[in-house]
Amino acid sequence: MIVDATLCYMETSTAKQQYMMLMALTRLPIDAIEMTVVVYNNIVKMKLPRQKYILRVKNEYDIENYPGFHYYVKSINIDKDSDKKWIEQVMYDTSGRAAARRIIVIDEVSVINMCEQFCTWIRNGKLYLEPLNYIGQATALAYTWLKCGGNSVITAFCGLGNHAPLEEVLMTLHVTGIKRLMKPLNFSELKKAAGNIAISPVKPVVGAEIFAVESGIHVDGIKKNPQLYEPYPPELVNASRRIVLGDMSGKSSIEAKLKEYNLVCGKIDTVKILEIVKQKSHDLHRAITDEEFCNLVKMIGCAGSAEKKISYSRYNTA
Repeated sequence: MIVDATLCYMETSTAKQQYMMLMALTRLPIDAIEMTVVVYNNIVKMKLPRQKYILRVKNEYDIENYPGFHYYVKSINIDKDSDKKWIEQVMYDTSGRAAARRIIVIDEVSVINMCEQFCTWIRNGKLYLEPLNYIGQATALAYTWLKCGGNSVITAFCGLGNHAPLEEVLMTLHVTGIKRLMKPLNFSELKKAAGNIAISPVKPVVGAEIFAVESGIHVDGIKKNPQLYEPYPPELVNASRRIVLGDMSGKSSIEAKLKEYNLVCGKIDTVKILEIVKQKSHDLHRAITDEEFCNLVKMIGCAGSAEKKISYSRYNTA
């Protein structure tokens, strides 16, 4: 069971963004959505989809003011510098009775150090795990917990609040066969709702450049067997593979790019094109754009056509 707490870290967002995030989350294979009282008050007048919801409250006396939630949990301030490795919390049902437990892992602990402890916790009843990402192992901790038979794990989109990133946990469970995806995941709505969250272009699963390939040997390998370099096909996360031409490219990259633009070149000198591409990329300190590549091919004398819309301005050699 995956509980996503992204909305708990969007209190300063607009009600529209909060609702957009909520709706986007309901379209993902997660089991419950957690939010704060502030967020709930912002969106309660909108039509909330059927879903299990967990509410973060200041104290258990607030429960009677917000009936109908699956569980309630107290908001706490975490002191990373404390001597505790984890904090145990009570989760309440709508009547205010203790119904489950949550353990927030706050120390810099590794998967190896926690495996034995996980097994002990699992034997002691229903438990939610909330691993924090202080040493970059929150995703691994979440996966290991579920693999060992743990009930539920708390995540957040792109690791908000220092949590295990929702997208990474979902894809890890899919790749390892624990929870296979029934349909492709589309994170574009979550990115839009998240607003000004900075997402690295190489961020696992949701980064814009994670399927960009430049190295010639990588392009050749992907043409033969994509699984050599990709743990899952890009279509599974609503992305597409992109060949980048630069000083690390090889002949396979040129051939693949020609095919991508439907450029039929019977006598084209791919070796010459590759030499120019590598030199230009080196001189410009960047990759060659597709438009520059197509103009280069036309300049050399390729007899063909491009299906994609490209402006064939004169190739800029500056």
